[in-house]
Amino acid sequence: ETLQDKLRARARRGVPRLQPLLLPPPADEEYWDRLSDILQAQVLVAIETAARKTMNQHLPPERVLWAAAPHLRTATILRLLLLWSVMLAVPVVLLVELVGDIGDTGIDGGWVALAWAIVSVFIFVPKVSRPSREVFVLTSRRAFVSRRTMWCSIESEQLELADVTAADLAVRKGGVTGTLTLVAERRPAEAGYRYEPDTVVTFSQVLDLRGMCRVLDAMLPPGIAQKAGIGGEGGGAELDNDSVGQ
Repeated sequence: ETLQDKLRARARRGVPRLQPLLLPPPADEEYWDRLSDILQAQVLVAIETAARKTMNQHLPPERVLWAAAPHLRTATILRLLLLWSVMLAVPVVLLVELVGDIGDTGIDGGWVALAWAIVSVFIFVPKVSRPSREVFVLTSRRAFVSRRTMWCSIESEQLELADVTAADLAVRKGGVTGTLTLVAERRPAEAGYRYEPDTVVTFSQVLDLRGMCRVLDAMLPPGIAQKAGIGGEGGGAELDNDSVGQ
C-alpha cells in the first residue's frame, strides 16, 4: 500500500488529509538515488509523521534537501569481518577442545560457544550493516537520523536547524569522510524553569561532505556554519527560496 493509497483511505474515513503538507520526494536528485528503497521509505515515514504531528500549526511543507547513508570503506568492512571470525574461532577452540564440560555444572563447552556465536551476531552485524539501516537527513526545518534496529524498530534523533547553537565538522585523514555534530543548547536550570539537556545529532562517516555543507551553509543560523568551517565560497547560494521551502 502506497502513501497515496493511505491518504485516500484517510480521506474516505473523514481523517484530515496530509497531502497538502507533503511534498513529493526529490526523485531527480542524485543523493536520493543513492539511497536504497528501504532507506527512502524511512525518510518518507519520518516526514509524514512530523507532518501529522504539526498539522494544526499551519507550517509550510517540509522539503528534503539532502540525505545520505553512512559510508563504510571496504577495508573497514574486511577488518570487522576478520575480527568477527577471530572472535568466533578462538572461543570455539577454547570451549570445545580444551575446556569440555565446564567445572561440575555439566554444561557442555560447545553450547557456550554456540551461545557466544549468537551474541556476536548482535555485536558485529549492526556495525557492518549500518549503511543499509541508517540514514542522515537535512530538511528545510530539521536535521535528523533515522535508524532501523536489529529488531526492525525505528529509532530517530532530531533537532530543529533554527535551534542549532554549535556545529563541528571533523574530517577524517585523507578527507574522504567526516563526522558532523550539531548541538542545540538548552537553557540552564533557573528559577521557574526545569533543566533540559542539550540536543545533539551526529552524522558519522559521511561521504558526501560537499553536498551536506552546501545545505548547512544555507540553513544554519548566521555564523554557525562559518565557525564550524562548513561555509565556503558561494556556500549555499545554489539553494533558492523554493528549494528550502520558505
